[in-house]
Amino acid sequence: TPALLSSVCCWFAASAVALRVARPVRPPAAKHVSRRDAARLVGAAALAPSLLLPVSSSTAATPSALPQQTPSTISREFVSGLAGGAAQRIAKDLILHPIDTVKTRLQRSNGRRLTRRAFADPYAGVLAPIVVGVPAGALFFGVKDATSAALSGSSSVGSEDLVEILTVVIANIPYWLARAPAELVKTRQQLQGGGGGSSGSSPNAEPLDSGVAVARRIVETEGVAGLYVGASEAYWNALPTDLVKFYAYRRLKRTVTTTGLSAVARKAVLGSIASATAQCVTTPLDVVKTRAMMVPSSTRAASPQDLSIPARAAQIANDEGVGALFAGIAPRIVRGLASGGIQFGSYELTKRLFGESSRTK
Repeated sequence: TPALLSSVCCWFAASAVALRVARPVRPPAAKHVSRRDAARLVGAAALAPSLLLPVSSSTAATPSALPQQTPSTISREFVSGLAGGAAQRIAKDLILHPIDTVKTRLQRSNGRRLTRRAFADPYAGVLAPIVVGVPAGALFFGVKDATSAALSGSSSVGSEDLVEILTVVIANIPYWLARAPAELVKTRQQLQGGGGGSSGSSPNAEPLDSGVAVARRIVETEGVAGLYVGASEAYWNALPTDLVKFYAYRRLKRTVTTTGLSAVARKAVLGSIASATAQCVTTPLDVVKTRAMMVPSSTRAASPQDLSIPARAAQIANDEGVGALFAGIAPRIVRGLASGGIQFGSYELTKRLFGESSRTK
């Protein structure tokens, strides 16, 4: 009957399916796996869990490539910068002060002739920059290195050159707040020792007053504010000089990689070239600074137009010629060559002793 025939067909179909399922499946032939393929499989297995895990927004947003500086790193940079800055300042003041004295006397009005008087008492005014300049120099490099360490881990500051500019600008502010009075006293002593008494000082004055006596006289006649006469000119002279010097130093270190010298000696030579270049370019600003420090604050108050750096430079050029703006350029270049070598050599050596390296790579 049709019903019986249908039942038989269904039974045969079910039996065939059951036999197909119950039949053992022969495993495929094992394939030879090389050691390299095995290593790749192990690596893929190790990476699989991390690929399956969801990525959090905090981990995805953190740029791991940027070195994050910890407070301890910044403090170590600050301390090592203090030591390096103090070491280079002491060496520079003791070795280069005679050259600075001759340069200052040549920049005096009608004093561009190199006579024997320019070399008289070459260490005039050396005490003030050592007593005040050494802490100021230490503060400069301490602030500069700590600021560089803090900014180098920030994604908001792009290039290393911009970091260098910002650190120099910031570090010069406390530096000149501390050093400006000592720089003024030193300049007045240098001018006095080089015959400044014949061009305006009292005939009964001693050949060379002490730094304390010069500072006391300034406070008595001009007030405490008189100690900061020429401070703005000093800052705006030092800032371009330092910007050119540190920028050139960084570029030279990137360009000149092999010199056959040790690491410290190489950086000392490159620092000499960078410093001499900066001193040559910014000589007119240094002349303006020296002339500003020669004028008492009472005279400056009576002639407020002289407070402008461009106006003072234009006045010097009109009265004495453009060459007057480059008075003392030869001593500045010589001093820059020696100063750069001493500054960067002693600074880098001190940083190495502290286990730190300069951030101007």
